[in-house]
Amino acid sequence: MIRQWDTPIAQEVIDRAFLGVTLPSEESAQSVVEGKPGGIATLVLHYIGRSAIIGSGLALAGARGKNLVKFAAAAAGAIEVVILLEAWLHKSQLPTGDNATDVVRGEPGAIPKMAYYFVARSVIIGIALALAGARGTNLVKLSLAGSAAVQAFVLGYAAFDERK
Repeated sequence: MIRQWDTPIAQEVIDRAFLGVTLPSEESAQSVVEGKPGGIATLVLHYIGRSAIIGSGLALAGARGKNLVKFAAAAAGAIEVVILLEAWLHKSQLPTGDNATDVVRGEPGAIPKMAYYFVARSVIIGIALALAGARGTNLVKLSLAGSAAVQAFVLGYAAFDERK
């Protein structure tokens, strides 16, 4: 029996769903750091995609209107800065993508690392949200929701990539 996601049409839909919002952010950051053509344009696409992903998590947590846009943009910008710094300082892959692949493969020790990256991302997002005006329990709820949205996307992408 053929599962519905094993058909060529389904695979094309999945490929198109990830088009423009790809996981390898480190590649675009590395392109910017190295001054390669097209690096900034790709980085902007990643920023927009990341804003949408984080914004979906923030919306599920209750952010609305101008605050939703402002908070998603600030959080995505903070994550983008961290990615650029990682590429500039270490010139290596981001650990969250490798960790997501390990989680999908069932590697031992991958879940605690994923929890660490989730908390670290939540702190980065939380700082950005605080600077953008979020306060109190709303700040904690929104930073966790934004981080959860990114984590879900990263895990989904890793699972998709493993199937290829």
